[in-house]
Amino acid sequence: MPSNLITRLKRAVKGLLYQSEGDEPIDVVHWGDAGRLTKKELLRLGNHPADSDVESFSSDEFFADLTADPEGADEEDRKTAERFRGLKELLREHLSGLRAYRVDEADVHYYVVGKAEDGSVVGIHTKATET
Repeated sequence: MPSNLITRLKRAVKGLLYQSEGDEPIDVVHWGDAGRLTKKELLRLGNHPADSDVESFSSDEFFADLTADPEGADEEDRKTAERFRGLKELLREHLSGLRAYRVDEADVHYYVVGKAEDGSVVGIHTKATET
């Protein structure tokens, strides 16, 4: 199941950008069975320093602005919001325990990950420049 899901996720994120002060690509993460995904384990799997700050929050919060159709949005903005809605639904449909994480470093890293049926950790990752 994960290889099919990974393929579908890669198609879903192709060309999507996370907008912050700089637009950043979104990539797919697939980590083997990590057991219980703790903040410490997320840092290890993401190759972040062990003393990095990690904040956990709902995937709905992560996607809130990305999936909204703002008033006055043009056709491209509406299509992008629709693609983010599809990505959110794909993650929700196939992953349990879906959570978003914010890792503070020089750049902020965002993860939205959950457990696939085989126990592996799967989801998306992006960076953001925030000042």
